[in-house]
Amino acid sequence: MRNLTRSIQDISKDQIKIKDYHVVFYARLSGTITLNIYSIVKFNDVVINVGNHYNSGDGIFVAPVAGVYQFSWMTLTNNGHYVYSELRVDNVVIDTLTIILGSGAGTIPATRETVCKVDKGNHVWIQTTGDGGSNYFVKSSAAHSSFMGLLLFET
Repeated sequence: MRNLTRSIQDISKDQIKIKDYHVVFYARLSGTITLNIYSIVKFNDVVINVGNHYNSGDGIFVAPVAGVYQFSWMTLTNNGHYVYSELRVDNVVIDTLTIILGSGAGTIPATRETVCKVDKGNHVWIQTTGDGGSNYFVKSSAAHSSFMGLLLFET
């Protein structure tokens, strides 16, 4: 047993080619916006962006490595408004989130989390769907619409 332990300890990361990627981003909307159908949501207030793979200018995350990623987005709207949104990976819809509020409903958030395989170089974003032409993302004093992603493991 002692020889086995010593042999394992002698193996370096270079010899077994372990890659150590840390990828995580979290961005929010800094203000209230209304978006038409098929509009990419540009979460412009970046809180964390380890690896700098999320671009707040265009709202797109580019995967640096192939792997299984977790993505989550939250939309916030209020009285009499709606938001139809979807997560896309290289223009393929992976998941959707809809929030429709009647009058007198207040300000309510809706959140969707999804886990999916993403290939190196794939583009990932949140956009409005083909439903509803006035998607109203509200920013309140207590909450922001947001988008986050993180690499769970490389494949």
